[in-house]
Amino acid sequence: MTKLSKDRIKDILIKIMPYVVTMILVTIVMNLILDLGNRDFNHPFYYDGGDGAITLYRTYEMRTDHTLFGFNQLSAPYGTNTFDFYVFDIGLYIIQFLFAVLAPNFVFGFNLFLIAGAWFNALASVYALKRLKFSSGISIVLSVIYSAIQFFTMRFNGHTYLAYFFAAPLAIVIAIELYRDEFEISFKKGKRVESSVNAFLLILIGTSGIYWAVFSCLYFLLIALLRGFEDLKIRSTIKSGITIGITVVGFLIGVLPAGIYWLINGTSELLKARGQFLWSGEVYGLKLTELILPNIYHRVGILYALRRNYTSTFGMNESSTASLGIVLTIGLAIALVYLFRVGNSKRSDLMKPVSLLIVASLLIAYKGGLGTLFVIVFPYVRCYNRISVYIAFLCVVAVAWAYTGVYNFLKSKFKHKSILNVIACIVLVLLLVYDNLNIYCVLNILFYNRI
Repeated sequence: MTKLSKDRIKDILIKIMPYVVTMILVTIVMNLILDLGNRDFNHPFYYDGGDGAITLYRTYEMRTDHTLFGFNQLSAPYGTNTFDFYVFDIGLYIIQFLFAVLAPNFVFGFNLFLIAGAWFNALASVYALKRLKFSSGISIVLSVIYSAIQFFTMRFNGHTYLAYFFAAPLAIVIAIELYRDEFEISFKKGKRVESSVNAFLLILIGTSGIYWAVFSCLYFLLIALLRGFEDLKIRSTIKSGITIGITVVGFLIGVLPAGIYWLINGTSELLKARGQFLWSGEVYGLKLTELILPNIYHRVGILYALRRNYTSTFGMNESSTASLGIVLTIGLAIALVYLFRVGNSKRSDLMKPVSLLIVASLLIAYKGGLGTLFVIVFPYVRCYNRISVYIAFLCVVAVAWAYTGVYNFLKSKFKHKSILNVIACIVLVLLLVYDNLNIYCVLNILFYNRI
C-alpha cells in the first residue's frame, strides 16, 4: 500500500470518526432511556391508540405489501388509508420501509425505527456543527445532548415521525451560511460538488415532513428579509429565494403520490377536518416558560414539583414537550444577551444570525404570535410549538460558540489544555444524564410490556 493511499485512508477515518463516536454515545444514551439490553425487540416498545398505532400498522403493511403507500386497512376500523392523512414525510417513509423489510420481523423494524430517530438527529447536528467549524469534541457532546431533548423522548408515545427532526440542524446551518454569504448553490465550475451537496440537503429537508419543510422555508425567508433590509439590494435575497425553491421542490416530491390520489378520489373528511381548526395555532403555540422550565418528569424533586405546579395551573398539551434542559437554556440566555450588541456586530459574527433567528422564532411560535395568524392562511401547519427543535439547535450553536471562546481563552493560561477539554465534555455529559433524561419513557415501556 502506497504512502498516498495510507494518508488518504487516514484522512477518511479522521473525517468519519466524529460520526462513529456520536452513534456509539447516542446508543448508550438510548440504552439509559429504554434499557435496550433487557428489551424484547420482537415486542413493540409501546402501544398507543393514536398515531403510534398508525406507525406500527404502517410498518406491518410495508413489510407485507412491500410498498410505501396505499395501505387500505391503515387505522382500521375507520376504513381509512394512508392518503387520508398527511403523506408528505416520504423521506421518513423510505427509512421506515428499509427497517420494515430488512429487520427479522415488522415489530423489530418498528422498534429500530423508533430508536433511529436519535441517530439521525445527532448525526445531522454533528454535521452542522462541524460545518460551522466547531471542534469534534464539543460537536459530539452537544449533538448527543440535542438528540435527547425532551421533544424526542416524549415523541416515543405518539407522533413518531416528529421524532425525526434532523432537518432542523441542516436548515439552521444553511440559514446561517446564507446570512454570512457562505452558502453555495451556483453550480459554477469548481463549486458543483458543494452546490450538489447543498441541493441534496434542501431536497432532504423538503421530504422530511410538512412541518420541517415549512419551518425551514420560514427561516430562509427571514434571512432574505434581514439581508434585504441591511443591503437594500434585491441580489442579496436571490440566493435565499433559490434555497426556498429547491426546498419546495423536495416538498412537492413528497406530496406527488398523495396529490395524484386526491385528484382521482378526492380528499377524505379526516383531511378536510384539519382545515377547520383556525385558532389551533393559539392552543398549540409556545411560551418562553415552557422552554426554560425543567422537563415534565424531572428527577430532582423540587424541579419536578415546580413543573407539576405550572402544568396543573396552565394545563398541558404538546407544547409542554419543549423543555430545553440546563445546557441549552444557558445557550438561550447567551443568545438573548448577545442581542444587546447585535447592532455593533459584523455579518461574519456567528451569533448575530443565531440571536436574530431565536427572537424571530419566538415571535412566530409564541401563543398569540404570528403563527396564530399563519394558521388561518394555512391550517395544515397548526402546531408552531414544534419550532422548539429549531430553537434548541440554535441554542446548541450558542453553547458551542461560548464554549469555544472560553476554551481559547483558558488554553493560553494552562499547560494541559486537553484536560480542560475532557473535563468540560464530561461535565456536559453528566448534565445530560442528570437533567435531560427522565424515567418517563422507561416506566411507560415497562408498563406496556406487561400487558
